Amino acid sequence: LIEPDPEIKAAVCLNTKVEESWDAAMERKMKRFSSLRRLVLAVAVIMRAQRRKKKLQTQLSLSCQDLDLALEELVRIHQSLFFPDIIRGLQRAKPSDRTRPKMHKEIVKLHPYLDSNQLLRVGGRIETADIPFQERHPILSHKRSHLALLLVREAHESTSHGGREITLAAVRRRGFWIN
Repeated sequence: LIEPDPEIKAAVCLNTKVEESWDAAMERKMKRFSSLRRLVLAVAVIMRAQRRKKKLQTQLSLSCQDLDLALEELVRIHQSLFFPDIIRGLQRAKPSDRTRPKMHKEIVKLHPYLDSNQLLRVGGRIETADIPFQERHPILSHKRSHLALLLVREAHESTSHGGREITLAAVRRRGFWIN
């Protein structure tokens, strides 16, 4: 047997691999934008390029529908990152079930449900009110997310830098509930 030479130092090599979910990577990239309008435009352009690559779309300009789809995709990414357990629980639950998945008590009070586009919305008593659907059932957004920051920033600027209550009303009029 060959004995190890005390003069030679053994080299140790470590190799690590960090795996990040696609949603987490998108949230990190979303933080590069300081304007909701620019973020939605960027996502709409990417989605349009994907559709053109698949030959599903031939027009070059963005439509309002493209922008709405981009915002919807941003919300879907945001919610899957911040509310994964709630979404999974609601997807597994049958509509006839009275039992609700385990949720934080503040979110249970909002009676969340998944709409036809798989977006987490707020339910509750206001369902019979004579107001638009997006105000009756706003999309749930997490208070510490970058998307919520951009929503509040846009509402604050659109209300000519109004106070808290005016900004909050503008966010809710837009169809979002920040919790």
